[in-house]
Amino acid sequence: MLPRTEETLTIHPVRPRKDSWSDALSICIGCVLMLCVYGYQFGRSNHGVYLLDGMHKADPTLFSNDWFTTGTFQYHAIFGWVTATLFKLNLIQPAFLIGYLGIVFLMQLGWFKLVMQLGGDRRTYLVAV
Repeated sequence: MLPRTEETLTIHPVRPRKDSWSDALSICIGCVLMLCVYGYQFGRSNHGVYLLDGMHKADPTLFSNDWFTTGTFQYHAIFGWVTATLFKLNLIQPAFLIGYLGIVFLMQLGWFKLVMQLGGDRRTYLVAV
């Protein structure tokens, strides 16, 4: 029989091995599922309202007599300048798609980490998605 020492009484919990490839695959599946359910549409919903300022800044002759574009306070000024630049470079649609995909990924990553922090696993995350 071994003598009882400090070392023999210490119990280290067995933690499952972290499998980052499975985590990444789970997050990718979550992203695909979200894109299948919600999709992506450029210029729909409130895009039309928010893009007007950028379109006017990119081409001042466009909407020059429109009261909403010229006579109201545009409270998303930085967004207007960014979209104007993207319109001038003809990159507005690809940039918005890349931004949307980035937001979808970050949302799914956050969701995954939240499920893990609450004691769930990959299956729990995928069922929640």
